[in-house]
Formats: sequence, C-alpha cells, structure tokens
Amino acid sequence: MPLSALSATDERLASPELVGRVRDALGSCGRAVVLVPSFAQALEIQRALAAERGLSLGVTVSTPAAWARERWEVWGDGRRLVDDASRDVLARRVLAQAVGRPGSPLRETPGTAALLADLA
Repeated sequence: MPLSALSATDERLASPELVGRVRDALGSCGRAVVLVPSFAQALEIQRALAAERGLSLGVTVSTPAAWARERWEVWGDGRRLVDDASRDVLARRVLAQAVGRPGSPLRETPGTAALLADLA
C-alpha cells in the first residue's frame, strides 16, 4: 500500500478512519506503519489498535525519528546519513539559493540556517 497521510478533525487518535486505513493496509500488504508526533501518542494508538479485532499483529506505531532510526539500524551500514557539519553547510546553501529568488521572504541569517538544519 502506498504512503497515506491522514489528517482528521476527530479528536480521537485512533479514529474510525485510521482503523479503516490500517485494516486496508494489513489486507493488502500484511503490515501497516502509523507515525505520530510523540511517543505518548504512539502508546495510545497502540493500545487502541490492540483492542480492535485483527489489528494487534503487523502494525507498527512509532514516531518518525524513532522509525527512521530503527530502519537505519536494520538496513543501514552504521554510518550517519549526514553529519551535523554537513547538514549545516547544506542548509546554508539551500538558504542562499532561496534568498536569491525574487520575492523570497527569507533572510540569510545564522538563526534561519540553524533552524533549517535542525528541521532537516
């Protein structure tokens, strides 16, 4: 199943739409990955999905950072994808290109570059 982004107005994390999408993913691929912003939310969704019939196996619920770290530990070669210095340099280059465009609201400051590097 391809990547599916879900945003809903339902306040429940494990909304009926999420449960349906997880069921669809399990039916078509045999597995599903649900990524949420925080570890606490991941635990809440895990408990809610485990309470649903047929959704206790094959479902991974995690944060994006933890999921990427785990994937890299399994499939990576131990190296860091990008070291801190390289990420800072790349962020400054991207910022310089963006600032050079007409009408760009960005300014080339150390704070903006650091923010871009942190986001990456």
